[in-house]
Amino acid sequence: MRHKIFISRDFSASSHFVQSLQNYDCEVTAVSLLTFKSVTFFDIPYCKWIFFYSQNGVQFFFEQINNIDKKEGLKKIKWAAIGEATAAAIAANGQAVDFVGNGNLANIATDFLAVCASEIVLFVQAKNSRESIAQLLDNQIISKKLIVYDNQIKNDFWLPKCDFLVFTSPLNVVAYCQKFKIETTQKVFAIGATTALELKKQGVSDVQIAEKSDEKSLLDLLFQHLGK
Repeated sequence: MRHKIFISRDFSASSHFVQSLQNYDCEVTAVSLLTFKSVTFFDIPYCKWIFFYSQNGVQFFFEQINNIDKKEGLKKIKWAAIGEATAAAIAANGQAVDFVGNGNLANIATDFLAVCASEIVLFVQAKNSRESIAQLLDNQIISKKLIVYDNQIKNDFWLPKCDFLVFTSPLNVVAYCQKFKIETTQKVFAIGATTALELKKQGVSDVQIAEKSDEKSLLDLLFQHLGK
């Protein structure tokens, strides 16, 4: 059986994720249902740590810091990433990463707290961020936030009917469900707990959740279900 798979992330046809599934004779539609726009910031609040929730946050942050007078002070700051892909994006911008999350959000929060307890952490995020790690660490750290981009639902998009639906953020779930009904015959996958929670809010009771909030774990999860 040839599976049709939708994933709510922009991948090129040559990406490892898409090619791995195509090699398994799957038809892949990889497209984000969101638009992204930079949000200008003029200062970086004082902090001991800067935590990034996503590769998008890394991109929009580093695009702007060359124009900020306090860039020199970043040398004294420790850098944290929610996962390996985000950490790689930070490293690609010339910064050594001091913390890389591993596992589900609860585990990431626990591990991060072990190195940053009672310190000031700046969370770099989207305008519509769920602030998952900051919420889990409430009252255990001093948290600040810096919005560096705006993520909005696309007004107009079309998707083919797929038997596998893979969601990479809660807002992508909302965008999909505003236009399509998720049917019981479709297998539904989430990159993490917050995305799975939004799916359940939308009435989807059977959701498969990746072991870690990264693309490799999503791919491993899909391969477990292909052919079933």
